[in-house]
Amino acid sequence: MTTRGTLYISLFGELGLRYADAHLPFDALPKCTPLLAYLLLNRQRANLRDSVAFALWPDVAEQRARANLRRHLYDLRRVLPEGDWIISQRGRIQWNPLANYWLDVAAFAQLLQGGHTTDAVALQTAPLLPMSDDAWLLFERERLHNQLLVALQKLARGAADEDMRLRYAEQLLQHDPLREEGVQLALLAEAISGNVAAAVQRYEQFERELSAEIATEPHPRTQQLIAAIRQHAPSDQLRAILQLSSPTQTAKPDNRHNLPTLPRTVLGRTAAQQQICALLTTSPTRLLTLTGPSGIGKTTLALTVARTLHATDHFPDGIYFVPLADCATEQQVLAAIGKALQLRVASQNDLFSELLDLLRYRETLLLLDNCEHLPAVPALIAQLLMRAARLRLLVTSQVTLNLAAEHVLPLDPLDPAVAQELFISRAQSADVRFKPTPTTSPLIAQLCQQLDYLPLAIELAAARVRHLPLPVIVSQWQDNLDLLATTAHDVSARHRTLTAAIQWSYNLLAADEKQLFAALSIFVGGFTPAAVGAVIFGRKSPNPAALPIDILDKLTGLADRHLIMRDQATDEPRFWMLHTLRQFARRQLATTDALRTQHLDYFAQLAQTAKQVLEDTAPPEWLQRLLREEQNWQAALQWGATHSAEKAATIVIGLYTYWRWYARIADGIYWCETLLQQRDQLQTTTQIELLQDAGIWVQRGGDFARAYHYFEEALQLARQHKDSDLLASTLNYFGIVASRGGDPVRARELVRESIALERARHDELTPTLAAATLNLASLLLRTGEREAIARLPIDDCEQFLRDYGSDMTLYLLTLAAIRPNSAEYIREGFALARRTDNQYAQLVYLPTIAEQQDSAVGARLMSAFRQLSQTMRVGWPPSYAQRFESAMAVQQAELGVEQYARRAAEGATWSLAEAVAYAETLLD
Repeated sequence: MTTRGTLYISLFGELGLRYADAHLPFDALPKCTPLLAYLLLNRQRANLRDSVAFALWPDVAEQRARANLRRHLYDLRRVLPEGDWIISQRGRIQWNPLANYWLDVAAFAQLLQGGHTTDAVALQTAPLLPMSDDAWLLFERERLHNQLLVALQKLARGAADEDMRLRYAEQLLQHDPLREEGVQLALLAEAISGNVAAAVQRYEQFERELSAEIATEPHPRTQQLIAAIRQHAPSDQLRAILQLSSPTQTAKPDNRHNLPTLPRTVLGRTAAQQQICALLTTSPTRLLTLTGPSGIGKTTLALTVARTLHATDHFPDGIYFVPLADCATEQQVLAAIGKALQLRVASQNDLFSELLDLLRYRETLLLLDNCEHLPAVPALIAQLLMRAARLRLLVTSQVTLNLAAEHVLPLDPLDPAVAQELFISRAQSADVRFKPTPTTSPLIAQLCQQLDYLPLAIELAAARVRHLPLPVIVSQWQDNLDLLATTAHDVSARHRTLTAAIQWSYNLLAADEKQLFAALSIFVGGFTPAAVGAVIFGRKSPNPAALPIDILDKLTGLADRHLIMRDQATDEPRFWMLHTLRQFARRQLATTDALRTQHLDYFAQLAQTAKQVLEDTAPPEWLQRLLREEQNWQAALQWGATHSAEKAATIVIGLYTYWRWYARIADGIYWCETLLQQRDQLQTTTQIELLQDAGIWVQRGGDFARAYHYFEEALQLARQHKDSDLLASTLNYFGIVASRGGDPVRARELVRESIALERARHDELTPTLAAATLNLASLLLRTGEREAIARLPIDDCEQFLRDYGSDMTLYLLTLAAIRPNSAEYIREGFALARRTDNQYAQLVYLPTIAEQQDSAVGARLMSAFRQLSQTMRVGWPPSYAQRFESAMAVQQAELGVEQYARRAAEGATWSLAEAVAYAETLLD
């Protein structure tokens, strides 16, 4: 009888809840059922929220998965009875272990552990949540189902009479018709009961099904049993064949193993464990290879999975660990497998055939560890799979085996939160006094990121806290890779230092592969085959879209060994190197000067190409390409600043549009001013362009006096140099700066001179002339000279710039101030800024959109704009700043101080993406 206050939960079959003597309806979002099941099946630990989110929503973006989890947790709490059923704190969630509840799955496990097998079998009346198809749930369902099969098998073997044995055996075969021991026990029961004909008919049916399903014949023991039955052998002889000496004897299934005990628990691999277990038990997968770089934790994860499968009796003929790191030949591999299986042979020449005979009928899992250095292993595995139909293999290797039967699971680095948890856990093992603090927590996060979230690297770094302060470990390891080391005696030699682990992989490379691997360390943040061709192989192709197939093949060879990684975030072929591997690779280079120079040359050429492409159209694919090369730009500039100022300046000038797009004002100011200090090494045209850019950058940062200084110098040099194009552009840009700096008279003079110069040189519109004309219109608008604006060819300039393919984002804002249908121009310009990810333009549009809204809405957006301007280090002209302050004063007066402060505080927390998304809803 249900006791009030106890929540009764059934997961076998459909989800069922009873509370206070009544059925409890579960009217919740569909995913609440697997969410509840996940928490209940993992009730003994506090689960990382991210792990739960990614397990339940593996195919959506991380942010969306987290949002889904929040929404479903809320809904789950809503439908459960009032009480603390779910604990949520510090990024973890857990089913409350102290809650008053009964769970059929837990009761099933307790009954089995207590020896109440009959009651346990009666409890599992249906599979675990059979209507749910969540991937993580498959293994749990199979695990519980397999426990049921083992329990039925145990009951059938220990039955008190043959009728009961037959009943349990047939129940077993209903769940798994090819379960051979079930067939054996059913044959035994029917024969001893005198129904020899039924036993023979059952055997022949099983023989046909086995041949059709897995192309093999029954086990020799089954064949021996049916032969004895056909000869009407006595009962004791039949029982002896199945090792049943008496009707009441019970025999535990043979679950032998040689799995070593892991010294520590595995963190952060729950989803991978569940996936591997499911693949090996609930799918046709017979060969699964875990791949990944040195230190990723392949062996540890494989052993954890093997122990889990052993505990659930999935492989009745055993699970065996076969370490192959010390093997060099096929014969040594065979010997290692034979040793693990405790196989004794008279001659080593007979080892392969003996192994095949042993494994042919066995339902066994072999864990073959470290296969990357053994070319003979794939052919051997293919033979084993072909001859032993029930055999399954779990392989760890840095390279795939390239077999048709192979399923590959690449292991990724740890989640950042899990990596930090691992560091803290291992640091506390090294020194129990270690505790993270508000001061050390950011250092731990920084170190884990620098170590690529690799488990081995993190564990080795954590071992150092016994003797070194954490800041020293963070600052020193990059210059001394051997700092990542341990003296622990229970760790294999090649895992005692990160250098040794990487050296293992490096030693497997051919000489030319070693040279390429080392040279690739010159790149920072990633590289394309075209960049590798130019920098390392000296090919003069600045086209980043070029695809040299021969170099691609060389790179994929290293990627197959996980010494470099394929960049999955881009559609173009692109690779990157883990920071730890890059540190090792740099050690292998005798000198880097030549490569650094070639690296600078390539990116200077790429910047020149980018400048030509971006000046007019700014195609998004080019901006994204430049964004991906951010770290390479910085490295090239650092080298160029001391070795070739002209080439470094070429990069800075080429990146102007890219940096403007993403509001990299600080970068623009720093590099322009750094290189202008070496003006004597720069060509005159380079100096003029660099002075122009410096003036634009510092005025965008709010320093108009310094901007004037740079443009005065640029204008003077441009007049002396007599380059009309440079002079026209300098006059136009200087006019913009003068206007924003509060000097409208000078501004008009400069822009009009630019227009006159362009008209004298060209009979038709040019990009500079059209842009200068719109700039003049903007200047005239500020002084109220609308009649003068009407005389300008605004329509022609607008159409020309659109036809020319110019970036219209900011021009549209100028046109919005001139045109009567301003709302359409603002909507178009803002949509264009968002579509092309022009972050600077997105910011510029925010105050204009805010001013068009009522105060309750505009206060949030204007506050977000003000805070983002500070964060992005964007300064505004005094006239602009006064306008913004006036708008905010009006908002405060209309809303009142308290309400205004609340809305402004909300907007001040927004990111640019959040502010832009909010503004977009206002324009819809």
